[in-house]
Amino acid sequence: MIWRHLGFEEDIFFVTPLDPTEEDIKFFVGRSAEVKEFLLDVFNSNRALKVVSGKIGVGKTTFVNACQYYSYADIIPDDFPFTLPKTLPCFRKIQLEETDDLGSLINKVLIAITHSIRTYADERRITLIDEIKEIVDFFQNLFIRTGGGGITLGGEAYGFGGSISFSGESKAAGQLFNTKEIFKKLIYYVREEMNFEGIFVLINNLDILSKNKIVGLINSARDELFDIEHIYWILVGQEGLNSLIESECERVADYLSGTETKIKPLDSEDLIKIVQKREENLRIRADAICPLNFEEINTFHDLSLKELRGTFRICGEVVKRVISKNPALKQIPREEAISAFFDYANERAKDLNLTEHNVRILTAVYKKQEVRPKDYAEFGYQSSAGFISALQSLVKKRLLVVEEKGKARIYTLTGMTIIAGITGALGPEIQDVARSLLQDVLKQNHGERFRPEQLSLIFIQDED
Repeated sequence: MIWRHLGFEEDIFFVTPLDPTEEDIKFFVGRSAEVKEFLLDVFNSNRALKVVSGKIGVGKTTFVNACQYYSYADIIPDDFPFTLPKTLPCFRKIQLEETDDLGSLINKVLIAITHSIRTYADERRITLIDEIKEIVDFFQNLFIRTGGGGITLGGEAYGFGGSISFSGESKAAGQLFNTKEIFKKLIYYVREEMNFEGIFVLINNLDILSKNKIVGLINSARDELFDIEHIYWILVGQEGLNSLIESECERVADYLSGTETKIKPLDSEDLIKIVQKREENLRIRADAICPLNFEEINTFHDLSLKELRGTFRICGEVVKRVISKNPALKQIPREEAISAFFDYANERAKDLNLTEHNVRILTAVYKKQEVRPKDYAEFGYQSSAGFISALQSLVKKRLLVVEEKGKARIYTLTGMTIIAGITGALGPEIQDVARSLLQDVLKQNHGERFRPEQLSLIFIQDED
């Protein structure tokens, strides 16, 4: 409503990742060196296991989807000397949970692959052959209950001809039939009938899982999944994921495709190009202009620690709050934009529902402490498991981001932590740092003296 009033089809500060479609990828900007590196690594063989990493909100999923689309649509990046194999994109990324096991991972992969086949077939009005349709229908009606609760099969169960519900020990579809044979049938159909070289499978947000869970799942999936030809696996997670696999998953490390592609925060120039592209493509009235000027957008980019998603979330909230009160405005004055930002930061901090123990951990990050699981009592927890769970919870809340370095996990603050810190919700010490950054940015120094890695907690796993 507000954006149509301003002359745009939708919010130009939308925060959802771009899908691997022509309609979405027209908004993609920059990262040409990373795109070429990704494509060379992935398509150097007839299968791949590629790691893409980066901080929260920098655009990792959008980057991967752009690379998928280039292969799918046969678009050759500038100065790229090779022909790209045509590959079926993963239209639905896989989200893993701490409670997932190999069985649920296999099911989620088959759900993702069959979703991609159905999406492409529907778009091109292709009638699937009966055998493939039966497999696709089965996995598109498969509901997975995590945490050991089993699976439920809705519709026609493949090979059984009726609705079946399983629980207890029968929690993996692989126990009902040979899943590798199903993979082979699907890949054969995609290659021979749909004329693709292979299939992308995107496993997203591995940074929210514990180190032990990541290592366990990847090791268990080696012979069941990663050795299947013509599947191009993309693992998206924290920085250092490649090194973790090399050190803790030696048999899987042989499958890694090249080095870890690290997605860095966008600079101001590319940020403004993205905003301009969105203006051009979403404008429905000739006189429509972005209601925030580029100086304010850059200010919010610095305050969010250059997390693109955080930047656009702030910008969208500021526009909504100011324009709803003063619809006559076409461009928002700086003082009103900053005032609306403070209102948003205060409300966002209240929504976090942080405990005293949570704040104690975030303060330890501020102080750059080194801790071990056995130090749990210092933070008010009754066990090392509770302490580890609290760290994972703060990562899930996007208040911390984690990086693997050998036996250590490095936790650093995110842009949302800084934004909440400005309000005082995270204690006076973090507020001092956050407000110092704010003053630096408002003086148009744009955070040049502040680096987020200055605030980090080094978490070293206890020796067994």
